[in-house]
Amino acid sequence: PTVGISPSQDLLVFLKGIYSAAAKNSEALRKLVKKFDKHIGSIYLSDVLLPELYSSNFFMGQNVIAMAISVLRELLDDLDEVCDDHNDHNGNMSDYLNQNGFQNHEESDEFDVSRRAEEMMWLREMTQHLQKEDIEHAVAHRGFHNPRGRSDLRPLENSLAAFEAAWSNGVHLCECDVALTKDEKIVLAHDDDFTRLALDPASNLANVKVCNLTFKELIALTLKNGVRAPLLLDVLRSAREIGPDAKLIIEIKPGHDQAGTALA
Repeated sequence: PTVGISPSQDLLVFLKGIYSAAAKNSEALRKLVKKFDKHIGSIYLSDVLLPELYSSNFFMGQNVIAMAISVLRELLDDLDEVCDDHNDHNGNMSDYLNQNGFQNHEESDEFDVSRRAEEMMWLREMTQHLQKEDIEHAVAHRGFHNPRGRSDLRPLENSLAAFEAAWSNGVHLCECDVALTKDEKIVLAHDDDFTRLALDPASNLANVKVCNLTFKELIALTLKNGVRAPLLLDVLRSAREIGPDAKLIIEIKPGHDQAGTALA
């Protein structure tokens, strides 16, 4: 069967809807776990359930769908160019996919989820086998994330999930970078803008410096894992709820003196 441009565009809209629903569900579950710990002081679920949540279909599915959205968007853009070159506006998406080898992708959703679970298990086992003095001095820079920039196996750097995953799995110290928004909210941000981490790097908001964005605009700026840049206050609240061993090292980069003043 052939697939034209119009049905492919409909699929893109459908995937975006699923992505939005998955993001809302995972965030609701995360808040439910944190709320339980807050009200039931003698029983804590965060250190057990948060790692499971971050390796679940709700959370991992966001990355899979985001990748599919990105690939489909690129294919549609390329196909539009091909159609324009040949004056053919009834482009055949199926033929294009076959030519470029996208239909034979073997990695299933279940496989990706299992790999994410293995990452969490690896972190947990590593912290359990480290000597007490070593774990007390180990620092998770920007939380538990992939230093090479991949966002499919681990949470995104400087995200709330990255810090909660590290602390919940036995890491004591996490390092973060902060910046001050236009409306003076302290948020976590390593770069001057979010071009590198944005789900859509070409979006207008992604290319604006953090200091020139309001927090409302940052909320509208979706990052690779379907998350947004968190408030420093939210990260500190998570650390408090997880326990006294969860500590945050705050780095203020050159040029972000206003963030330092706000912290003081």
